[in-house]
Amino acid sequence: MANAGPADHEFEVFGPDGKAMGEIEPVPAGKAGRLTLTFTSPGTYAYVCGVSDHEARGMKGSFVVS
Repeated sequence: MANAGPADHEFEVFGPDGKAMGEIEPVPAGKAGRLTLTFTSPGTYAYVCGVSDHEARGMKGSFVVS
């Protein structure tokens, strides 16, 4: 994850069961972080930026593994 913004950001992924699978800790502006995950089960996975109020401001989403 490359952080091209002016504030710190993080990236956390949750499995279909709602449990956290992995996270890129807060990354300062202009820096990058890395995370490798293996998806072994189909389903809808969620991701969020847990820094400050970022999730409430829309830094969240989901994707489907089939």
